[in-house]
Amino acid sequence: MEPIVRVLEVTLQNFKNVGHGIVTFPSAKKMTTEKADILGIYGQNGSGKTTIVEAFAMLKTLLDGAGFPNEFNHLISSGKDESVLTFAFLYEEDKEKMYLEYKTAFENKRNKIVLKNESVKFKKVKKGSRIKDLIGYESDKNFDFMTVRNPASIKEIEATVGLKVSKSLAERERTSFLFREDTLEILSQNNLDDEFKYLQALKSSFGKNLHILTNQNSGLIYANIVLPIAFQMESSNFEAGGTVPLRFDEARVIPKDLYVIANDVFQQINIVLKKVIPGLTVELNNLGNETDSNGREGVRVELLSNRNGMKLPFWCESDGIKKLFSILSTLVTMYNKSNSCIVIDELDAGIFEFLLGEIIEVLENYGKGQLLFTSHNLRLLEVLHKESLLFTTINPENRFIKLTGIKKTNNIRDVYIRAVQLGGQTEDIYQETDAYYIRQAFRKAGDVK
Repeated sequence: MEPIVRVLEVTLQNFKNVGHGIVTFPSAKKMTTEKADILGIYGQNGSGKTTIVEAFAMLKTLLDGAGFPNEFNHLISSGKDESVLTFAFLYEEDKEKMYLEYKTAFENKRNKIVLKNESVKFKKVKKGSRIKDLIGYESDKNFDFMTVRNPASIKEIEATVGLKVSKSLAERERTSFLFREDTLEILSQNNLDDEFKYLQALKSSFGKNLHILTNQNSGLIYANIVLPIAFQMESSNFEAGGTVPLRFDEARVIPKDLYVIANDVFQQINIVLKKVIPGLTVELNNLGNETDSNGREGVRVELLSNRNGMKLPFWCESDGIKKLFSILSTLVTMYNKSNSCIVIDELDAGIFEFLLGEIIEVLENYGKGQLLFTSHNLRLLEVLHKESLLFTTINPENRFIKLTGIKKTNNIRDVYIRAVQLGGQTEDIYQETDAYYIRQAFRKAGDVK
């Protein structure tokens, strides 16, 4: 049986506009994977909400063993030498519960972000247990670049050409060293069972079930260019996940294997879609086999929305429906799978607030996985428990807080609005603005020729 791996806490240091910030999931309190784990992050524009999404995007890249894209080059805070990210996890398999901590640091070299070091620590989840080093890596060391629990083992395997080659490739390709396939293979072949076991669990059990939907995805939708459908599907024959990018402005030829996957994903999504938007389904209309521009056999398809038998091109639908359709498959996964972790930036964009509240309430009460989202829609403050809500502050050295002084009879939405207007929390959560000065600024701006 596959182990369950759940993220408990994320600590950011000198990461974009966060000098220091800690994001803690509700499950960290009870150290359990039995229920859904939802965390909504609220705050002023530019206060660090998207930064936590980018931290998860960084983690996904590391776990996948992929190279850092150029858009990561701006992630180190201005004027700082390095950024540090620390992710705490709960590992659960049969009756074994372990606390895992993955820490990594980045620095800027020749205007490119590179990995400086990374390490994994562990301890048993029981009172009095102490955290220990499992494995570590330093990029700027030549011969003693790795540390493990058993130094004798690492001295033996560091002498192998394979490990040094993996280190060299990690530096050249700007990837994680610990989560490279060749590194993991060497660990598994040299009796480093726990090192391999826990690293593999982070990479596969957690990493393959981590889905991140950024504002870039939303931008493609709003521009009527591409519908990026994030999905995770399992059957007795296969397991697949990722993003299916479909052009929906006109009929297009797509590869046959992509058509097969997309058909299954559409079937899955439509089961839920017609319940949240009564009478609506979306069809992948097959217009026949056709050879694409590269000479490969494909299928020409068009996306149609079907409302109670009336069919229209899908691009005619609102941005909210497009956004909802693009994320529903991952929400289905979060509802059904304990190992899933879904991260969505601006979840509320374009979606009717009452419907959004109903969806989130169902996921919190009956789901199994994890969901982290950012939002500006305050309706969800009336739906979620206070432990499932986090708020940004104007202090970059203490960027995320939970509201204090909330009683069972309080409406969290009212408490938040009062804190924005009057303060009273441990940190200020809103950079003060004034309607008079805003009006004056508009008037002055009109005088500029």
